[in-house]
Amino acid sequence: MRLKLTAAAAAAFVASAVTAQAGSLAAPMEQAPVAVMQAQPVMQMRTGDWTGAYAGLAFGGSDITATVKPEFTIFDESVELPGDGNSTGIFAGYNYQMGNIVIGGEFDFDATNYNVSDTVLVEATTRLKGRVGVPLGNGLAYGVAGVVGASTNSVVPGAAADGSDFAVQDGVGYLVGAGYDMRIGDNLLAGAEVLYHEFDDDVLNVEVTTFRVRVGYRF
Repeated sequence: MRLKLTAAAAAAFVASAVTAQAGSLAAPMEQAPVAVMQAQPVMQMRTGDWTGAYAGLAFGGSDITATVKPEFTIFDESVELPGDGNSTGIFAGYNYQMGNIVIGGEFDFDATNYNVSDTVLVEATTRLKGRVGVPLGNGLAYGVAGVVGASTNSVVPGAAADGSDFAVQDGVGYLVGAGYDMRIGDNLLAGAEVLYHEFDDDVLNVEVTTFRVRVGYRF
């Protein structure tokens, strides 16, 4: 009897061992892949887009009003002399961007053909300008103020105080205006500028409004 119980116990032990071994041989369960989030590169806004030097060419026209002062007219009344003309010139400057504000300075020289009533001929102008602007769209909108020098080679007959001919001297005046420069690609510029100038000397008060188109290159 004891032998039978021992045999039964041994059989039960063997069966449980076989079952455990079979379980260990079963294919392991596959785990679902864990998605790994990759950090996306942070897009950084470019700063100083307008910082740098530039230069180019300008072409334009003008509207001119020259007023002869009353003391130099026959009837002691001011006389207005209309005029106009065109110009071709060069310009160069430097911009510096601080946030959304762009400040800079510019020098330009124009060879001009400004004719005032066939009496006064302005042959050249030189400007020194300060600019303050803001990026707008694909360009830069700016205001400008500065000084301008005009070179003339003209004589006004009988305009001097003693009735003799008056040689118009080179003049220095001020200017204000506004403009817009648009970027084309990385380096090219195209724009337009309107400037108001005023000169005042012993005989004449001269007001000149110019409109110029500009093409340039950013270095």
